[in-house]
Amino acid sequence: MEPVDLPSGPPELEGLELVADVSAGDWIRDRLRPWDPVALKVWTIVPSEFEAYARIFHPATIWTLREGEETPDVRFVRWSEVAEWSGRTIVPGRDWEFIATRDDGARWDEQPYHADPPEGDAYEDLFLALARVLGPFTGTPGSVWYAVWDGWGDWQMDRAIPRLELPARTYVLFRGALDALSRLRVGGGPSWFRTPALTWPDDRAWCVACEIDYRSTFIAGSRRAIDAVLAEPELESIEVRADDIAETSVESWPDEGMGQS
Repeated sequence: MEPVDLPSGPPELEGLELVADVSAGDWIRDRLRPWDPVALKVWTIVPSEFEAYARIFHPATIWTLREGEETPDVRFVRWSEVAEWSGRTIVPGRDWEFIATRDDGARWDEQPYHADPPEGDAYEDLFLALARVLGPFTGTPGSVWYAVWDGWGDWQMDRAIPRLELPARTYVLFRGALDALSRLRVGGGPSWFRTPALTWPDDRAWCVACEIDYRSTFIAGSRRAIDAVLAEPELESIEVRADDIAETSVESWPDEGMGQS
């Protein structure tokens, strides 16, 4: 694969190359099920035909500014903690809006300094923890593909850069080692981590999808790999099926449509 010249866009990322031949992602297109905007399923976001699947919840946050300090403390809040507050039950398919809303209509994020989980952009520590868990389950940790959605306003990509085209989304494609993941950053001076929308090793042993409109990350892999993800205490996760609804609210889909009540 030859790196492509960057007419404009992201800065040079040490240890990562922006590649011109995006055919490395064709296998994902072949294994994604048709896009259904009414009820996206897991296999529409992450490739089908894997042995097992998991969903990781992006945490919410609570900000606290202590007297005399300029920088607030940030505490990550798990969905299970919010579900205790709202009286909801976490099952495959339930989205944040459902979990964070009580029967009386009160919302968790209406409380002062409470912030919703990010959509399409997992926190760096969470994603690096996931990479550490999945590393032993590929034979090609030195060759990993990172597909970055090309619609981020803070990281403009020249249209001359080849795109990986998948249903309803287009991406630019980077390649590097798994331990180079943290170098995928945006901004000059202070920089921040840019979560890849799709990540997979050269041997296709697993695939990670962080869909831009969702507050969760989905993983497809072997039974052993998914068991390791589910056992990792840094990650709040549940097992899902490929044909489960990915995320939806109670208003738009009933329990029986999710394969689990």
